[in-house]
Amino acid sequence: MTSRIIVSAVLLVACGFLVHESLEAIVSNIISHEQYNANSQFENNIALLVLNQPFELLENVQLICLPPPNFSYGQGNCVTGGWGKIHFGDTSQINIMKRVQLPIVDRYQCQDALRTTKLGPAFALDESYICAGGHDGVDACTGDGGAALACPDASGRVYHQVGIVAWGVGCGLKNIPAAYTNVAMFSGWIEEKLRNVPEYLL
Repeated sequence: MTSRIIVSAVLLVACGFLVHESLEAIVSNIISHEQYNANSQFENNIALLVLNQPFELLENVQLICLPPPNFSYGQGNCVTGGWGKIHFGDTSQINIMKRVQLPIVDRYQCQDALRTTKLGPAFALDESYICAGGHDGVDACTGDGGAALACPDASGRVYHQVGIVAWGVGCGLKNIPAAYTNVAMFSGWIEEKLRNVPEYLL
C-alpha cells in the first residue's frame, strides 16, 4: 500500500514512504497479461513486477493476501491510496500519500452509473474490472494508477488486495464509481506466473 514506482535509467520500486526511509529494489522482469487490450477498455489490465531481491518486512513494509477467485467481501469499506491528484484537473500531485476509504459497488449498478456519463448508454463494463467509490469528493485520481485496493474478508479481520486502481470518469463524482482491475479474477494467472519465478526472488 505504500509502494511507488520510480522511472530512471533502471526501473525501481520503492516501499515504505509513510514512516521511515524507503527501501528500493530493481525490477528485473515485467510479466504482462497476454490478453491485455490497450485498444478499448484496457481489458486484462494487469502485470507483475519481478524484483531483483525481496523487500525486508518492516513496520511500514508488509505483505497482503491474494484473494481467491470466489472472494467474499466483508461489511467494512475498502482502502486505497497514492500520491496522485486530489481533484481531477489539479495541476500538481500531493507530497503526502493519501488514504481513501471506498465501498465496493455491484458491477451492474456500476455499469448503469457509468452509462450516464460520457461513456454512453451502450457502455458494457468488462468482467476484468470491479468497481468502488461513488462518494462525492472521495476517490483515487490521476497519478494513483496501479495502487492497491484492499478489502476486508467476511471475518473483517484479514485484508486482501482485491483491486488495482485502473480508470474512472473524473475523480470523486457523486454516484459515479471508478474501475479497478479485478485481482480475484486473475489469482490463478498470478499463481501460474509466480511458479516460473526463481524462489530466491519471492
